[in-house]
Amino acid sequence: NATKECIKLNLPVFVVLAGNSKSTKEVKLGWVLDYDDKGKIFLIQFGETKPNLNLGDETDAPFNPTDDSKGRKSKVSTRPNQAKFRYSLTKNYGYKCAVCSVEIPELLHACHIIDKKSNGTDDWRNGIFLCLNHHAAFDRDFFQINPSDCSIVFKMDNLGIEETKLTTKTGKNPHVIALKWRWEKSKEHD
Repeated sequence: NATKECIKLNLPVFVVLAGNSKSTKEVKLGWVLDYDDKGKIFLIQFGETKPNLNLGDETDAPFNPTDDSKGRKSKVSTRPNQAKFRYSLTKNYGYKCAVCSVEIPELLHACHIIDKKSNGTDDWRNGIFLCLNHHAAFDRDFFQINPSDCSIVFKMDNLGIEETKLTTKTGKNPHVIALKWRWEKSKEHD
């Protein structure tokens, strides 16, 4: 509850992390932007000044299907907005695999429809929650999503898909532009 109060009072939080040695700690200044009680998660962004929260809750806002921002380079490429992307999927879809009955947050992946390698945006309308198995199957084009009616089109049997159409807890669906892009890309590999 104290962490939730930081939003109301416009106060930062301080996160203590391991330092460069056993005797030192690193302290980061962060801002609680939102929280989800059911998922037991907070959205915290680090920085000196409080950022604006825009989870893209507006379904009527213009949809930009691509975003050419890249993660910073280190030993691996990071995705700076991945936590925010997952959080916005939670707020807009609820915790449920879009093609089966799995509702366990720890088993759900925030899946991009237009993948990041193709400059897909972190707009929630470019994503769906898929369980671990169905995310792997989706990435391998073992099934597709028909953009005209969100029905599931199978390219392989025995995937454990229980739904005939994408299903979310809120009834919201991804943007048709993202679905059409993925549909066309999948057709190139047929």
